[in-house]
Amino acid sequence: MSRYAFHRIAFAGAVLFGSQFLAQAQTTTTFQSTVTSGIVGLATTETAQLNVFNLQEASTSATSASCQATLELYNTSGTSLGSLKVTIAPGTAATPLSYGPPNARTEIRAVVVTESVLATAGPTVIPVGNVCNIFPSLEIVDSTGGTTHTLTTDFRAVSPSGPEPAVTTVR
Repeated sequence: MSRYAFHRIAFAGAVLFGSQFLAQAQTTTTFQSTVTSGIVGLATTETAQLNVFNLQEASTSATSASCQATLELYNTSGTSLGSLKVTIAPGTAATPLSYGPPNARTEIRAVVVTESVLATAGPTVIPVGNVCNIFPSLEIVDSTGGTTHTLTTDFRAVSPSGPEPAVTTVR
């Protein structure tokens, strides 16, 4: 067998063997992660402050990226009392979302929404974006003296109940 014929056979085998991997479509899916606090009472002399901290350690590697999050406060009727989109660098806290009731006692809850991007190629799932690892807290502070009256870090995951995650297929 000539050298040329061997290379042709080897190339054809590589194409046939490798084509099954090349033909698989890569699917990119964006998942939203939502956590909520319980209901907390807020007097007219108090201010609610929703804080988030990025637990990812700060480093110079490419995997150490900032997280995008949306901070939200709601009353018990589900009406939005405020919303803030933040970017949180690794090892840092974001600018907090603050709310003070206008003239009456109010019950509120805090919500934090983050997004993660995952890719799948066949049975393999690969994170292609930053998977946020944040630590939220809701603080109720005396508006005049700055003393913290209540602090909670007890947030629970909200199960998805809306449209399916956004899926993009790339070939």
